[in-house]
Amino acid sequence: LNEPEFANALTTGISLFGMDLGSITAIVVASLFLYQLGGLAGPLAFGWISDRTNRKGVTQVSLLLSGAATLWLAWQGPNLLALFANMLFYGAVTHSSPVIFL
Repeated sequence: LNEPEFANALTTGISLFGMDLGSITAIVVASLFLYQLGGLAGPLAFGWISDRTNRKGVTQVSLLLSGAATLWLAWQGPNLLALFANMLFYGAVTHSSPVIFL
């Protein structure tokens, strides 16, 4: 263990993927916030739509969009704006299915 390099790493902060720990934490917090925001807005929207149209069709669309959001997240590149958009969309469609059946 090279002590000067170790001390330098501690004073400059931990770096992961070229970002410090504070930046990574901010990205995780923003992603989780958008996921929860989508989880709040999605059931309201899908519930409203299912009250006015066919519940079976809305359920199928919700499940199809959940699969599409999951695949989008799996193949997500390093674009933060696309990640944030996916988290909002993913939260909206994955939390909507239980509300449709009420």
